[in-house]
Amino acid sequence: MFSMHLIKSGEVSEQFKDDFKILFDHRQIADYDLEGDFPLEEINDLIIRSENFLHFVKEKYA
Repeated sequence: MFSMHLIKSGEVSEQFKDDFKILFDHRQIADYDLEGDFPLEEINDLIIRSENFLHFVKEKYA
């Protein structure tokens, strides 16, 4: 729904569509894969993606 309502309308950049997919996939692994483990470098990348989106939301809607 995020993509359908916000990405396709152009209100939110395509970049965040890819970021949300990556973040969602990693969340699924963290929640449901008991053997799932992420290297620190990958975790830092996910944090940066999340912070970039948060910055966008604050700039646009706050």
